[in-house]
Amino acid sequence: MENESLENIIVPIGGLAVTNKPAILQTLLGSCVSVTMFDPVCHVAGLNHIVLPGTFLEHDFEQMLDEKNSRYGIFSLEKLLYQMEQFGTKRKDIIAKIFGASIMNRPDKSVLKVQESNVEFVEAFLSMARIKIIEKIVLQPEPLKIFLNTLSGEVKIVRLKNL
Repeated sequence: MENESLENIIVPIGGLAVTNKPAILQTLLGSCVSVTMFDPVCHVAGLNHIVLPGTFLEHDFEQMLDEKNSRYGIFSLEKLLYQMEQFGTKRKDIIAKIFGASIMNRPDKSVLKVQESNVEFVEAFLSMARIKIIEKIVLQPEPLKIFLNTLSGEVKIVRLKNL
């Protein structure tokens, strides 16, 4: 993972990135969730940053459907898979890892409904899409910075100090 010659691509809140080029995809997670996907056959990798699962909230239902914003898990995961498939990936070859939903700044270490919902949604979506989950680090007490090496699929995690 220490290859400093690789391009760094920062995935912002609600964003995603997919590539078949050598790079490091990275994002910073607090209460949000990220899924990394890697196809070791086609050497395609992707990462997203999900804010909300995509359940239909009454107050933003029309806006959510109109925008198909990738901050919602339902659209983010669909876009991630679609973009990987555009590079020739087959779903049966993809391996996934799930990170985030931090419970930071909660003195009682309790989980908020949105964090739990994000994790449950991602797990259910990947299961229905028949994508194998090989690692999961979620509902931890500190924020995470994650780095996905698109050459190997390896993910480096940095646990940040919880202020």
